[in-house]
Amino acid sequence: LDLGYVAFYAVGAYAIGWFASDHFAKVNGGEGIHIGASEFASNTPGIHLNFLMIILLAMMLAALAGAIIGLPTLRLRGDYIAIVTLAFGEIIGRVFANGDEITIFGDNKLSNGRQSISPIDQINLPIFGEFDSATDLRPYYWCVLALCLVVLFVNFRLRDSRLGRAWIALREDEVAAASMGVPLVKTKL
Repeated sequence: LDLGYVAFYAVGAYAIGWFASDHFAKVNGGEGIHIGASEFASNTPGIHLNFLMIILLAMMLAALAGAIIGLPTLRLRGDYIAIVTLAFGEIIGRVFANGDEITIFGDNKLSNGRQSISPIDQINLPIFGEFDSATDLRPYYWCVLALCLVVLFVNFRLRDSRLGRAWIALREDEVAAASMGVPLVKTKL
């Protein structure tokens, strides 16, 4: 039982806040970094990346956070892993809530504390252009639906892979999986 999923959601949410807003306004001498951003976002300070690039960065940051959180919990089972992962979820929330006291990249803050990060850029996809939330919310619906379908596709393919079968074997019975040659630490991590 893993109760620490909120930590990965927070890392992904802050990734889009860091890379699609003027949060790091002092970067690059106050001119910012703009890669694949819309015309409006290209004229503002901060880091402004394309939405698809941010998704990849968020996945990598969440995977790194998962490895960091997963290392100390590898040997735990049952109620103990539930308690520890719940604690990690709460710790991540406290770190970002107090992020205005943590400086990174010079004098930039991790977050703005309880005020969080300023508004993020509109989604700007290469084929569809920039979404407009003021007039039409349908593009957001189709974008989220497409992302859900991609996640389902990846999950089904991963479940049917060799690693997915090893995960299922570990979930059902760790001792039997270890006796069949599944490397426990490597597979869990």
